[in-house]
Amino acid sequence: MPPPFTLAAIALTVYTTAHTFFGTLFPSSFGPEADAVFLAMKTTTFDLMGSESTYYKQWFGLGIYTSLFLIFSAYIAVALNAAKTGEQWAVLRPIAVALAAAHVADAGIAFAYFFISPVIMSSLTVLLVVWGIKQKDDQFKKKA
Repeated sequence: MPPPFTLAAIALTVYTTAHTFFGTLFPSSFGPEADAVFLAMKTTTFDLMGSESTYYKQWFGLGIYTSLFLIFSAYIAVALNAAKTGEQWAVLRPIAVALAAAHVADAGIAFAYFFISPVIMSSLTVLLVVWGIKQKDDQFKKKA
């Protein structure tokens, strides 16, 4: 079985792909009422700190930011897996803990404001990163 950080990177890449393509670039229709709201988000403009904007632009931009966060998280998971010595792990461990904490927050936000898919993917990421931390901790304790 691949190491937990590798599994986390794979899960995050799947999450990023689904979020980017099915959630942001090519969103689904959720019926006529939802489509009307989405159209209003695209066509209603307002001044936002001196720039003309729409709620659609805000929604789309935040969607892209989220995709960047997810793919960067996948990259970090790969980098964490690369720790081969206790000294390297000592430097990388705080980053691993921060990654886990960021995805705990992500899971909480998904639970409060979104739907089951991001809740599952965020929670899976937390479990895999925490498992990876424990595995690396155990690996380098034995060598100490």
